[in-house]
Amino acid sequence: MTEPPTEAPAPPDMVKRGFLALTLVLLVVGAIVELQPVSLLTGEGTLYVGLALVAGALVLATVMKLSGGVRVLTWVVAAFCIANVVYVSHQMTLRRDEITNDLNKLGTTLQQFSAPPTALPCSTNPGFGCDVSK
Repeated sequence: MTEPPTEAPAPPDMVKRGFLALTLVLLVVGAIVELQPVSLLTGEGTLYVGLALVAGALVLATVMKLSGGVRVLTWVVAAFCIANVVYVSHQMTLRRDEITNDLNKLGTTLQQFSAPPTALPCSTNPGFGCDVSK
């Protein structure tokens, strides 16, 4: 009886290529997710998902000791993603503050119009129910 053929373990070069492919896929998908439009309604969640994917690519490239060019590329994309998160988060905070201030002004204006009318003194409003004989 012959034993079934067993597969030889993958050579280290093939393993490294697999990790290189995985790193590049994580890097590209993370950058694409990072660049999705962000609004006050959708929130900033996609920024952090993209940053997490790029960080995963960076860790993978560093731990697996991939080529220097790949590591440099992942660092550059990671730096861009971090800068993008900081910038967009700051802009969103400014926009939220602006909206809060506008709503506060609107609330103050509405309170002024909804307040009961104040009676004018008779000296400035004679003849409209004022007894000027006093």
